[in-house]
Amino acid sequence: MSGLIIATLTGRTVEDMVELAIEAVEQGADMLEVRLDYLDNLDLRTALRAVRECSMYERVVATLRRKEEGGLYEGDEERRLEILERVSEEADFVDVELDVAEEDVIDPACDVIVSHHDFEGTPSKEELFELRDRCAELGDVAKVVPTARSHADALRVLEMVATADSPTIGFAMGELARYTRVVSLLMGGFATYAAVRGAAAPGQMTVEEVRKMLEILKKER
Repeated sequence: MSGLIIATLTGRTVEDMVELAIEAVEQGADMLEVRLDYLDNLDLRTALRAVRECSMYERVVATLRRKEEGGLYEGDEERRLEILERVSEEADFVDVELDVAEEDVIDPACDVIVSHHDFEGTPSKEELFELRDRCAELGDVAKVVPTARSHADALRVLEMVATADSPTIGFAMGELARYTRVVSLLMGGFATYAAVRGAAAPGQMTVEEVRKMLEILKKER
């Protein structure tokens, strides 16, 4: 299983999430990322309901992203991990940050995407590959997403994906490297993330845009 388009759902209510889920599937999404940190009134019951209802339309990745990792969650860390662990019973994947996975403080009931994001730049090739391998060691899917300041950065990220021995998500944030979100799939990437309406990350395309670009690139190969 690879080359998947994961639609990022950023609804403020469960109803908004479900509406976006339906739109995402209509646009051609293969999976749905339920961004629990976007919910206005986040508690365990609401989180479970959001994941459960969205999973009626497609497979779900549950994510509760901390502010320092680009998310909106600023609450208690113990509570965050408790919510993630509980929603893992309803989700197909949960996203767990690398530092959390290394501490071994959460025991999800589903598959785990171990992720690392860098909003400042792109590490060296050696560091990038080490991050990928460490994420892969601790989870079922590795996700390494830095920020590209040059095309050399972007190419380094694509090489990381192309040489991976296990399921890997890797692309670069930023307008300069938007193409890596699609090209990484052609190089064997497990998945990419796309918006349904507005972007949830720098350089993010919509599901429709990713699908169309993939079709064009595949025809040219």
